[in-house]
Amino acid sequence: MIAYLVSETTVRQRLAPVLDQLEAISEAEALGKLQALSDVRDAFVCRSPGTGSSSSGSSGSSGSSSSSLDVRLTAPDYLLGVACDAARQAKAASMHASMPIAGGDHSRCFVR
Repeated sequence: MIAYLVSETTVRQRLAPVLDQLEAISEAEALGKLQALSDVRDAFVCRSPGTGSSSSGSSGSSGSSSSSLDVRLTAPDYLLGVACDAARQAKAASMHASMPIAGGDHSRCFVR
C-alpha cells in the first residue's frame, strides 16, 4: 500500500478518529509510504521533455545537449502503455473472431 485513502463521508462524519490513527503512524511507516510514493510518482505526473524533475522554471537554452533531457516515462506514457497492452490482449483473444479491433493493429503503438 502506497498511501492512506479516506472517503469524503468518513472525513465528514469521523475526522477525529482518522486524525488519531494518522498521528499514531510511526516515523518508519511514514518514511516507507514516502518512499513508495516516490517510486511511483512518474506514473502520475506530466512534464515536457527537457524540463527535468526540478520546478525551477528554467528550461535552459535551445542549444542544450540531449543529455539534459528528462526521458523518464510520465503519466501519458503509462496510460498509452496500458491502452496498447489492452489492444494487444484483445487482438490475441480475437484472432479467430471476425470482428477487427478498431484502428487496426496496435501491437507497435508503444515504444519500449
